[in-house]
Amino acid sequence: MSPAIHPMEEPPTFAIPTVVKYKIPKETEFNHAYEVVVALELEYKNIKFNVKPNLVGDLILSPQDHNTAKILSEVTNLNGKTVKIIPLAPRRKQPEWSYYDILWNNL
Repeated sequence: MSPAIHPMEEPPTFAIPTVVKYKIPKETEFNHAYEVVVALELEYKNIKFNVKPNLVGDLILSPQDHNTAKILSEVTNLNGKTVKIIPLAPRRKQPEWSYYDILWNNL
């Protein structure tokens, strides 16, 4: 006897919300953009983000949750110094198919 075959359920689909990335320009009232990151972490204890430098010398902050994104969008002053945290336009994802795939499949 073969075991009963049960149709597999499809995994649930849900949308992963896109969180906007932010840029701290290298020109700041602080001595360096990394000092802004340290000041953010000291001021807001539950803030969660990744930091990466880019080629121009700015820092790119990638928030890990919407609470952090909200904080980053509202911060204008840290330790009495003006802070510019600039939202970046989200990158467009490349489609999983190409024009050539469509042509090939329709031959």
